[in-house]
Amino acid sequence: MPRMAESLKLYVDLAQTPDVIYRTWLSSEGHREMTGAEATIDDAVGSKHSAWDGYIWGQNLELEPNRKIVQSWRTSHFPADAADSRVVVRLEPIAGGTRVTIDHTEIPDGQGQSYRGGWKQFYFDPMLAHFGSPAASTAGPAKKKAAPKKKAAPKKKAAPKKKAAPKKKAAPKKKAAPKKKAAPKKKAAPKKAAPKKKAAAKKKAAAKKKAAAKKKAAAKKK
Repeated sequence: MPRMAESLKLYVDLAQTPDVIYRTWLSSEGHREMTGAEATIDDAVGSKHSAWDGYIWGQNLELEPNRKIVQSWRTSHFPADAADSRVVVRLEPIAGGTRVTIDHTEIPDGQGQSYRGGWKQFYFDPMLAHFGSPAASTAGPAKKKAAPKKKAAPKKKAAPKKKAAPKKKAAPKKKAAPKKKAAPKKKAAPKKAAPKKKAAAKKKAAAKKKAAAKKKAAAKKK
């Protein structure tokens, strides 16, 4: 029964341009400085490569300058009858550096998880120490592109508000009835002046004179 092959995909963001990382990967000296272990490699299609003191070896299958490196790849832990696995290294410019994505396929059954940890420990970690990390750098499994968000359904237009019924005009106030004119005051009847006391006094004086004259005349006759 044929063995099942495994695959994995990882990425790391580095604070360096794609062309520098491409040249470093395909240079024996650069690869050694980048990983911290002995390596033999060059930038020719068909040439053989080895890394990590001979633990890894294979051949350059396809090279696309500053963008892609394709290699056959195996380690001393591969079963003797296992075919070579395939490694594709993709270099993508990002803000502040480069995203390096490792697409590793045709891994012998049961070894995928081990090589996932190996890529991080023996490549990504030393590469981050060598090149540095952009501000938004993360190292981990390659994430699938998020599905585009569905456009929100357009909001229904609010029904127009009903116009308020016009207010009824207030009935005009009745005019106040004109005030009745006050009846004219009756003129007071003129009071008749009482006969003056002087006239009475004159009459009394005249009467006294007459009486006195009579007395004198009577006295003379005696």
